[in-house]
Parts: sequence; C-alpha cells; structure tokens
Amino acid sequence: MQYIFGAITLELGTFSNLYHGFNFKSKHLLNDKLEIGSIIKIKNIYNDGSINFSLSNKFNLKNYKTNLEKFRVNKNNILISASGSLGKIGFSSGEEKNCFINLGIVKIEVLENLAMPEFIYFYLTSMINDWLKIKELKSALSYINTEDISKIKLLIPPLSFQNKIVNYLNSFKKICSDFNIVLPTEENKRKKQYEYYKNAIFKYLEVCILKYVDTQRDR
Repeated sequence: MQYIFGAITLELGTFSNLYHGFNFKSKHLLNDKLEIGSIIKIKNIYNDGSINFSLSNKFNLKNYKTNLEKFRVNKNNILISASGSLGKIGFSSGEEKNCFINLGIVKIEVLENLAMPEFIYFYLTSMINDWLKIKELKSALSYINTEDISKIKLLIPPLSFQNKIVNYLNSFKKICSDFNIVLPTEENKRKKQYEYYKNAIFKYLEVCILKYVDTQRDR
C-alpha cells in the first residue's frame, strides 16, 4: 500500500471479494410461476449500469446441491461481464430476492471499511475501456480472467471524499435524467456530457496524485 496525499494505491482484490458466475443448466429452468431463483446473465446488464432483474430466467434452488450463496447478487454488488460483451458493468443498488450470477459474469463485493461500492463502480466504469484496450494489445481478448480484474490498481481517497464524488455524480445524473423527461432529443447529448464529467473527475484524481508524487521525488 502506498499512502499519497490522503489516498491509497490498492489492487481491487485487496479490498474486495470477487466471484465468477455459476454454470446454470438450461434443463433446470422453469416455465411456470413456481420460480424460486433468478439467473442474471450478461444480457441483463445494461449500458447505463442498471441490471434488469425482472427479465431473467428462473430456476428451482432444489435442483442444485451446490451452495450458491457466493453467486447471490446482494445490495451494493458490482457485476462485470467477463465474456461476450466484455466490460459491461452493472451496480445493484437495492435488495433483490434470490438472484444469482451466471457463468460469464464476475461479482465484486467491496469491503466497505475502505471503499464505497458505488464509488468503485463509478471508478471502474471510467477506466474499464482503457484497461481493456491495454489487455487487447497483449493478446486476442475474448475473456476476462477474474484474477486480472482483481489486480486492477485504483487510487482510493478517504471515505468522505469518495462520498462527495458519489453524491456529485448521482446529482448530475438526476439532472440529466430530468432534462430527458422534458427534452427527449437531448438524451444522447446529456449521456455524453455525464460520461465526460465522470471520466474527467477520476482522471483528475489520478493526475493530481501522480503530480504530487513527482514533486516529492524531485525534492
């Protein structure tokens, strides 16, 4: 760990638990109203970060002897698609009953004594595309390894600072959403504006800290 200007440089896996999805069998899917569990697939993760829990396949928990608890989607979990549409990221903001991640999705449980899950979610969405491009330069990337995700390095500021960033981004997102209700034609423009400011915030965080490190080395 490296403490810099109140922030800590950490690998994601040092303050999070990561779980790859379970291989649910199609023969165990239910077609009636007796559904007990829901299977969250890559298609359930939308580009805006939302997760569609209602349009999911159902299954009976009794068909599996495996303990599925680590695959359960809980409040504040981050989901990343590790195959197919690589790098799609969703955030579970509420409690969902008996929803489990399918193969091809990695679940991130952030240890909240060091970081706010929503802050990490925003952070990851701001840098995942650049990270994927770097990975693709080294190999033909068709699958993201859970271990590679766990080694992503992030600069973690104090919780109070994380909270300010989360509140700002959520407020800005709400403003953009309100504009879209009145002016639907503005939707794409507002989305691009929101993404720009979100990415700029995290880029500014990293650049300022790196400049501080260089200054200290020159002394």
